[in-house]
Amino acid sequence: MPEAPEVQNVLQYLEEELKGSQIERVKVTHPKLAANLPVEQFESRLAGQHFRGFHRLGKYLVFELDNLDLVSHLRMEGKFQIYPSPKDVDDLDEKEAKHIHAQFLLQDGRVLCYRDTRKFGRMYVYDRPENWKDLPVLVGVGKDALDPDLNAEELLEMTRKR
Repeated sequence: MPEAPEVQNVLQYLEEELKGSQIERVKVTHPKLAANLPVEQFESRLAGQHFRGFHRLGKYLVFELDNLDLVSHLRMEGKFQIYPSPKDVDDLDEKEAKHIHAQFLLQDGRVLCYRDTRKFGRMYVYDRPENWKDLPVLVGVGKDALDPDLNAEELLEMTRKR
């Protein structure tokens, strides 16, 4: 299972590679991946959106798009991979290809793929709230370890209740 530092590395890599990129089309092949919308609506809402901002809270990745937020939780084995073209994805052997459950075709021809052998990962699409930390899927998530407002007294108080 990727831990928060690994998820942070994934976020930084995706920000470097995707910032400003436009999603042309999305294809989801594992319906449970689109956790809060029917697959068709999930795919259609993302088409035409640009990657604008990148955040992490715990193990959640938050991608600010033009007027939506895409949230991803990798769970046990989820991974994002970027391929230079759809042909590169089509050329994958059957064993590799069967674990790709979402493809984001970008306007520049690249393909962002989500691979998850166990199919535990989930993605959510929301209209953007004023603050991304107010997204419904993040409401119960505690403060992040890198949150500058997190302090020793607060941690001590949280552990006393357990």
